[in-house]
Amino acid sequence: MYPSPILRIIGGKSSYYDNQYRQGAALQRARRPYLVKNVITGACILALTGAIYTYTIRAVAQDEFEDVVVPEAPKRPTTISQE
Repeated sequence: MYPSPILRIIGGKSSYYDNQYRQGAALQRARRPYLVKNVITGACILALTGAIYTYTIRAVAQDEFEDVVVPEAPKRPTTISQE
């Protein structure tokens, strides 16, 4: 939803975004110091998540369940027909 021209005149330009809602130069300058830190933090979080996922999959894949005793299927009671 775009503001009406009257509201633009009354409100003035107090936004970091231009009329097409793109980032203005001031906003880009304000965000520039944090860009590298944010990319590094995101990469570290992604790497940690990937490492935990890989470790978990490899740990579970090594499990062998040969020592677990599997119980036999329960026996069904035989029905006696009443004749």
